Amino acid sequence: MDHRQEVYEAISEMLDNPDECGIYPTTKCYDRLEAYCNALSTEVTNLRAVLQVAAPQALLILDNAAAVSGKRPAEPDDAT
Repeated sequence: MDHRQEVYEAISEMLDNPDECGIYPTTKCYDRLEAYCNALSTEVTNLRAVLQVAAPQALLILDNAAAVSGKRPAEPDDAT
């Protein structure tokens, strides 16, 4: 699923389902978004591990591009 679509669906579900007092289920929404972010982090970590074995030069290029852009690459312990 597209990342924006996942966020859109989580927010829409929250806004479409206030409780009987009109309070939105923000905790449920935040939990869903956190789980999605954790899954993405795990996926990135796994892809980096595959690249490290299959194409270490490609991983080096990606890490250098991230450094130039000011964004740090995902580290293996970021998934926790």
